[in-house]
Amino acid sequence: MWKRKISIKEQYGTLEHFLKGDEPCHYIGQRYIEGTNFYARREWRGVKDTAFAFYKWLCTWVKMAIFVMHDPVRIAKAFWKYRWLSAYLAAPMMVDKWIEGDRGEALRADLYALDCMISDSTDTLWKSLRADRRLGETKWSDVTVAFDYTLPKHIIFGFPGYYAINMQQHAAFMLPLMRKQLGCYYVDQAVACGIPGDMCTLPLVEVGVAVENEYPDIGNCWLTTNNPCDANMMDNTAMWRALSNDGKKAVHPFTTPLMYDDPTTKELGVHEVYSAIEFLEQQFGVPFNWDTFIEHIEDTNEFNRGSLNRWDIYAKSDNGALNSVVQGLFRIYFYQQGGTKYFKKANKKINRVFEKCVRKNIHPFPLARHRALAWSCGSTYYAWPGCPEGRGFDETGEKHVYIVTLGNGCSVKPVCIAQRKYEILNVELKSGDVVSDVLAALPENTRSDVYRIILRGEAAEPPQPDAIISAVGERFFSLQVRDETRLKRDVWESAGEDNLRGRFLMRLKTAFDEAKTDAEREKITQAARWGLAALDNREEVVRHDDQKA
Repeated sequence: MWKRKISIKEQYGTLEHFLKGDEPCHYIGQRYIEGTNFYARREWRGVKDTAFAFYKWLCTWVKMAIFVMHDPVRIAKAFWKYRWLSAYLAAPMMVDKWIEGDRGEALRADLYALDCMISDSTDTLWKSLRADRRLGETKWSDVTVAFDYTLPKHIIFGFPGYYAINMQQHAAFMLPLMRKQLGCYYVDQAVACGIPGDMCTLPLVEVGVAVENEYPDIGNCWLTTNNPCDANMMDNTAMWRALSNDGKKAVHPFTTPLMYDDPTTKELGVHEVYSAIEFLEQQFGVPFNWDTFIEHIEDTNEFNRGSLNRWDIYAKSDNGALNSVVQGLFRIYFYQQGGTKYFKKANKKINRVFEKCVRKNIHPFPLARHRALAWSCGSTYYAWPGCPEGRGFDETGEKHVYIVTLGNGCSVKPVCIAQRKYEILNVELKSGDVVSDVLAALPENTRSDVYRIILRGEAAEPPQPDAIISAVGERFFSLQVRDETRLKRDVWESAGEDNLRGRFLMRLKTAFDEAKTDAEREKITQAARWGLAALDNREEVVRHDDQKA
């Protein structure tokens, strides 16, 4: 059948389209060989953008070449010993994959971020391999320490001349991102050792690398942590055996506070930082340098200010220049690597791109459905209402389920479905008539609830809990009465009597007279009151709704 001849303009667009890499000539940049995921050519993005992308592509290869040239023999041994290292040969292709479709300011911002991560990775990999005893004895091992990859390396900057390596970062975390098939091998090794195959594949890869004994042997100690998840904590056993040489190296657990809104979080965090510092001081034999540490923290804060500014732009406009994949990885990478010099430089470049986009109202991703990808353990929020029905006096008050509505936003509505609730009511005795004081303190609508009434204050005679239950018990599904009153008479008046009560009080009175502080005397007095209550057989009385009065 005859086909109409298609003109060059129809195929390729105008010269302007070609020079800019616009949509009419997009197929020029179709990189994949049909039926495969292999590239046939580089993506055409227009003259300017293609030249910039090609330049950064060459820079990646140069960084990788410099990495090898540090010590070609040692690096060759590492490639032979650690199969995961071969995945990094795909780093240039990984970069191309993550910037596919990028143009203009988006291309520059993404490549600045990726170039930073490539620079940091090659630097970290070299520091890791040069300190690796498996590749031959080296002076660098004694000044290098192994860190869990979810533990930021900020602390190490307080020890100038010492280096921290986040062990799982490059051997496991980055591996599936560059060569997913290789990650499958380590998953198989972990499952073969009995690790459940249905848990997150990332910890499985980490365990598999440990099982294969493919973590570099560096330093004389290891810092681990409880982040980021239960599966990761479970694989710490395998990691401990691998990174501590079965306990031959010192290990310090750095417990990261997870309850961010708890008032003790800051206190615990500070304690853990000081504890880790003390541990490293003992291992290195040198004091912590607060000046270099604070200098690094100032750089970190500057990076964070830049990040927050970028998040403000994402929140308010379509001027954000990092694509969601690169933005998410860049954020995680910074957290895990602790903010090295490469991030400081990249942060300034990326911020300039964002500022330009805002100033000129450039929309790098006009068709994007989502502006940014906010993933990390620190940005994951959940709501757990607890048990919808109270089960004891440690679960007092109303209990709820949450009705969550997703749509244009998210709304969370608590709904109480409990048939009854547990409550504790403290009643201060004032009038001299215990029942009247209790009735005056009772709220309304308690018929279906379980209550514990605690009597407090002073009483001339011990209250009778059973009398109180008889008087008010019908107003509750279940009622407990606990007497914690103090007798108005002198607690020591029977001390010295020739009976059990007198001898008991005499021993406590002696301790009371020898006490040096008011707090000690208060504790002894309270003990005397509890003892007298026990001797008077004043115990808790319980009556349920189905019991006779």
